[in-house]
Amino acid sequence: MKTHKIIATSLTVLVGIVVIANGLMKAIYLPWSVAGLVKFNLPNSATVLGLMEMSFTILF
Repeated sequence: MKTHKIIATSLTVLVGIVVIANGLMKAIYLPWSVAGLVKFNLPNSATVLGLMEMSFTILF
């Protein structure tokens, strides 16, 4: 049971780090990170979306 808890916790932390890194890339407006938002006509809101993504991950 201890091994299961370690694996679950480490996967949760890994996913959290990836999501925070993605939010940081959007917040500092990296062009290749914001390219997907251009398709939906949302490139101006990339900073707000990145900050929201990071804050929601931290609250999780």
